[in-house]
Amino acid sequence: MEGALTRLWEVFGVDYRGDEDLKAGLKMHLHGLVDRMKNQVVLEDIFLEEIKQKYPLLFEMGVCIVDYLEEQLDGQIADMESGFIALHLGAASERMDSVRRYRAVMIMPHNQTFSEMCEKRIMEMFKDRMEVVKRSYYFEEAAVEQADPDLLLTTLSIEHKLDIPTVQVSLFVDSETEVRILQALNRLDKNRFRLEFASHMGHLLRREHYHRGLDCQTPEEVIACLCRGLKEEGIVGEDFQDIVLERERMSPTSFADALAVPHAFRAYASRSTIAVAQLARPVQWGAFQVRLVMLFAINEGDRRMIKIFFDWVSEMIGRPEELEKLTQECAYEEFMERIMG
Repeated sequence: MEGALTRLWEVFGVDYRGDEDLKAGLKMHLHGLVDRMKNQVVLEDIFLEEIKQKYPLLFEMGVCIVDYLEEQLDGQIADMESGFIALHLGAASERMDSVRRYRAVMIMPHNQTFSEMCEKRIMEMFKDRMEVVKRSYYFEEAAVEQADPDLLLTTLSIEHKLDIPTVQVSLFVDSETEVRILQALNRLDKNRFRLEFASHMGHLLRREHYHRGLDCQTPEEVIACLCRGLKEEGIVGEDFQDIVLERERMSPTSFADALAVPHAFRAYASRSTIAVAQLARPVQWGAFQVRLVMLFAINEGDRRMIKIFFDWVSEMIGRPEELEKLTQECAYEEFMERIMG
């Protein structure tokens, strides 16, 4: 499976190559997959659409591995295999994310027994999301700033001018303390994602590649229109449209009623761009009626943006009211306000 994981690194910029558990799991799955191909057995489709909607990036990675395996095995592989492979990748992603924990500083009273009990209880609850990098009996602004934490937890009532979220906790870690810490961590997650998303979307979504009220009848027509502008500007090569359509034939890139995100595997752009079409009328795109199409073309050096974009797709699928607003025809400036909001 080294080649398949290398392909993921080349396409998505996500490196699973050192995860031995993932390699073992994929090897076992591959053995079963080969047997199913020989015996023409297809796994039952029980959760493919759910995986596709809830975890679009993992699904795309699963499709990418299936594409690689079809090259190596010289045969067609059933769509369901992408979903099962995505489950393996999801477990690997959780292991990877567990080492990217937030840094916390804890300010506790002098009573060592109670302090240790408090810290132990908190870490039992949130050990997968944060680590304590400094402990102190009192608050000293310079020392806290030097520790460079993401979060400050304290049993004391303190005021400071540091730009660090601060949560006052109970020494006995009651349910209110648990909720406060959870809310703070969720805000950190949201702020991290929003900052990363906003820093890239401004130059990815440009006016010249924004189409409002586009009147097309098929996904192929929409893709042709969006690719035409990218080719005329020299952003993508002549074969880009064919590669996008090839990806569509593997599995439609519609992820919900309203949204499709066509793209190409291993076809890079001279500069990263997302072409947008608000459709004049819904287009049947796989199993969904699509009104908003966002075709992305990524420069090889910007592979990290693929994850950022699909994280945003996942968030939008979980916020149907916000997604509905994006489908409503509007000028470029208003669309940018909606997507950044």
